[in-house]
Amino acid sequence: MAKRKSKKLNTVALAAVAATLVFLALAVTGMLIDWVSVPNIGHGLGEALGQDAPERIGFTLAECATEWEVEEYNAMNALAIVTVVAAALTFVGAAATMITGNKLVKFAAMALGAVTLVCAIIAIVLTYSYCDNTLIALADGTPAIGAWLLTIAGALCGLAGAAAAIKS
Repeated sequence: MAKRKSKKLNTVALAAVAATLVFLALAVTGMLIDWVSVPNIGHGLGEALGQDAPERIGFTLAECATEWEVEEYNAMNALAIVTVVAAALTFVGAAATMITGNKLVKFAAMALGAVTLVCAIIAIVLTYSYCDNTLIALADGTPAIGAWLLTIAGALCGLAGAAAAIKS
């Protein structure tokens, strides 16, 4: 009788899959917190009245829709959603690669990682476009922590997913 090989879990691949899950959670968090930041025009007035007013005001993606509904918003919102969905699929692909070891699944996980990375970069570019081409431009709007968190976490999720597929 032939001896059976024991299949050990690759710890590097396991760590990469765990990192993919963490970055997915951070990307979702980024989508839910302040996306665009604009200066508080009434900041000086608040100080004159003795009130403590923040220097900048943040808007989430949903608030941007109610404040400034334009084409750039629709593209920015769509890419944020696509980035999170691609990150989730990257996690699933990386986990499936680690479990099955199938070459086709490995290729799909690497491709999904690349798609996630590209979507995250395009999301921040569209956010800058939104800030420059809308009414926010009058108030010097900039991407807030949510946009940056989604971009960085989405890019790292894509890289971690590809690393998990390579190491599996």
